[in-house]
Amino acid sequence: MKHYTLFFLLIFCPGPSLQAQKTITLDVKGRPLLEILPEIEKQSGCTFSYTPSLLKGFAKVTLRAKNEPLEKVLHRLFGQSDIRASVQGKYIILKKRPRNVVVSGFVYDRESHEPLIGANLYEEISGEGAATNNFGFYSFSVAPGEEIRLRSSYVGYMTAHRSIAISGDTVMDFFLEPSSLLKEVVVEGNLRNAVHHAETGKISLDAATLKAVPAFMGESDVVKTLQHMPGVAAGTDGMAGLYVRGGNADENLYLVDGNPLYHIHHLLGIFSAFNPEAVKTMDFYKGSFPGRYGGRLSSVMDVRMNDGDMKKYSGTASVGLISSRFSLQGPIVKDRTSFSVSLRRTYLDLL
Repeated sequence: MKHYTLFFLLIFCPGPSLQAQKTITLDVKGRPLLEILPEIEKQSGCTFSYTPSLLKGFAKVTLRAKNEPLEKVLHRLFGQSDIRASVQGKYIILKKRPRNVVVSGFVYDRESHEPLIGANLYEEISGEGAATNNFGFYSFSVAPGEEIRLRSSYVGYMTAHRSIAISGDTVMDFFLEPSSLLKEVVVEGNLRNAVHHAETGKISLDAATLKAVPAFMGESDVVKTLQHMPGVAAGTDGMAGLYVRGGNADENLYLVDGNPLYHIHHLLGIFSAFNPEAVKTMDFYKGSFPGRYGGRLSSVMDVRMNDGDMKKYSGTASVGLISSRFSLQGPIVKDRTSFSVSLRRTYLDLL
């Protein structure tokens, strides 16, 4: 008899897991919150517990949900307000939400510790998200005292997951593993498409491309490389100025790691101020460009300098016809901070 009693108790007594599976169906538009709460209580079997003053001035609700979990409906209902809803047994507790805390950090390449620009961060519970800026930094706000499940992803890298309960401002860095499992595969076709970029008028070059372009007197240069592009011309042969689509040389905006550079000429205009050994990437906009730049009519040249290798030391040295160059990079504290030094010396004063 005891075995039968235990069997019926296990079958007919709902546990916490069944409570969590309660679903809600609502279709309301412009109704007061106090009229909606009884309907949620009826469908979920739970009772709301709150102080009446908490809901004063709450905006009218428009919500459509079909067989959605109770927790998700509560998040949609109160997620954008200063009220926090939590399910505890057969009660739904409504309390004033404490001040949000900030979760921030950097996203790096695990092998080189270079910051990853434009990496995606997504909080799986609240749906909040962010993307890293030009320095690999991200930040967003969440409610304190809750567990967050953060997911970081980037094209060409494996997705990383982190779970943590936070009570205050938190710094959380990610180190992503490259996901390349095969050697480079080149697929060639006969069809030629004239549109190569989603952003028209944008040219992106990296350090390897800049060094591969034929250079004046054997000296590679960022500005002289751009002078070979359609719509770009030099005012005087051999000089480093830029005249884009008929505009004047002073209508161009030059940025180095986000900081404006007002004078780009060295050695009487034969070279630009950008040492090719120190350049990491360069974006050149000669048509429409993002509104965050502003203030110029012809073009924008956004140069990102080398951040330095946090793993190992490396360097280069070269001797040319009219100048010599030297560069060195490596870790100061391994895996934490690095340095990058680039020098260039001309022979003009020795002639």
